[in-house]
Amino acid sequence: SALSHLNSDVTSNSVVDCHRLGKFDSLSLRPRPILAKLTRRIDVLSVLSQRKELSGKISIRADLSKQERLTERLLLGERWRLLQAGTNRRDIKIRQNSLWVSGKLHAGVLNGALELSSPGTSSILAAKSPLASSHPIPPASVSTSGSSVSNLSD
Repeated sequence: SALSHLNSDVTSNSVVDCHRLGKFDSLSLRPRPILAKLTRRIDVLSVLSQRKELSGKISIRADLSKQERLTERLLLGERWRLLQAGTNRRDIKIRQNSLWVSGKLHAGVLNGALELSSPGTSSILAAKSPLASSHPIPPASVSTSGSSVSNLSD
């Protein structure tokens, strides 16, 4: 199992439910992702913290909601645009619902839309961010060739 590759107390007994996502396609060369639900939040955190230790065709990622996926897509799109414009990769940071460049707020996602900050609005964007005060830890996804793990207790 994918969990056996991790150095943690998470075992197959920690998995409550597990199923493949998406529609079966006999022509596809890639296996469908697997969503596995874990019993405890601590198990999810343990799996997420060790995801970089995996190699090969196993990957682990957070199981994001539709809104979180939209936010991530908008911020990563703006990050890509900045990189293409010559901004140093190390100067760009994504934190919560905001994109920072050289320590200054560059853009934020509000109500499902990317809003670029201007010199007078950077503090307003940061204050309006719904995740600015507290960001809950998202459920995890464990991926084996595109498979996933998430927490049942949420």
